[in-house]
Amino acid sequence: MPQPGPETVAAEWDPVPSALPWTRAGLEIALVAEVWSKRDATSRPSYVLRPGTKLDEGDVEPEAGFPVESALEPVLRKALASVGFLPPVAGEAPALLITFWWGCFNYSNHSLRPAERRHFLECAALVGGESFAQALGRASDDERSMGPLAMDAFANRDDRTRWLVAQAETNRYYIVISAYDLAAYRRGVSRLQWRVKLSTDSRHAMGDEAVATMLMNCGQLLGRATAGAARLFRPAAGFEALK
Repeated sequence: MPQPGPETVAAEWDPVPSALPWTRAGLEIALVAEVWSKRDATSRPSYVLRPGTKLDEGDVEPEAGFPVESALEPVLRKALASVGFLPPVAGEAPALLITFWWGCFNYSNHSLRPAERRHFLECAALVGGESFAQALGRASDDERSMGPLAMDAFANRDDRTRWLVAQAETNRYYIVISAYDLAAYRRGVSRLQWRVKLSTDSRHAMGDEAVATMLMNCGQLLGRATAGAARLFRPAAGFEALK
């Protein structure tokens, strides 16, 4: 996966974009928005949307009533339009391919087999971004050689890190939205332009509520970058809100 530039630690603990007001109620959402494109920040090129995919990770039991792609796509299009991303008009060549996937990402103990450790670090990247996952991986390596105090020292270096480590050790509902350069994609080259990741602890909501809430609140993040991981509080929205 392409790597973004170095993350800037935000002065405020909660979400960086000022356009995202929040209240301490409802779901606690971990979010990361990263940009790799060198386009002007105000540029909102047209796009084509590839059908979404439900992708579960870890030991997951099927959940009745979980949103399906046909319910999610119109809401995502509305979120994209809210910040200026639109389908191409007649005769226009779209610039972006936008994809999305969602589902359950269940925790694996990072101290066990290599596959489970890799799964744990993938969850860390989901909640905190690539740079956080890399730092957590180094702390996990130190824990193996130096004992549990190494991981404790990493987790307790500040409130943000402590919260992110705790989130990486929970079962999550999540949605990931990615934009690729469409011309490069058609040449067989994967050139990521931007990506938004949102997830929440699955103990606090049903899958339909979680995905609906995250999708309905992602608009101001699309095509933008947060200064590292952030935390957002939103009232839970039911599945009916997607219709």
